[in-house]
Amino acid sequence: MTDPSEEVRAFLRSTSQAAPEPVGTRIRMTGEQPEEPYPVPVGTEGTIVDGNGGQLWVTWEGDLGTSIVLTTDPYVVLDRPDGAAS
Repeated sequence: MTDPSEEVRAFLRSTSQAAPEPVGTRIRMTGEQPEEPYPVPVGTEGTIVDGNGGQLWVTWEGDLGTSIVLTTDPYVVLDRPDGAAS
């Protein structure tokens, strides 16, 4: 899967709420992704690369790149970038 183009990401940022976590935040999947046909394995860690009010785009360990849906996909924050609000 390729990352969304900058044009698409800019459009989503301009039409959606801000992402609840800053770019660079490290997260871990803690449960199943019920809406995802190719789910990220539970326990996999990744880094947020973008997002909006409904999704976070993540680069996962093992070269996976997919989003998580904030309303259904369970995750925990491991670490936020320096200076980022909790």
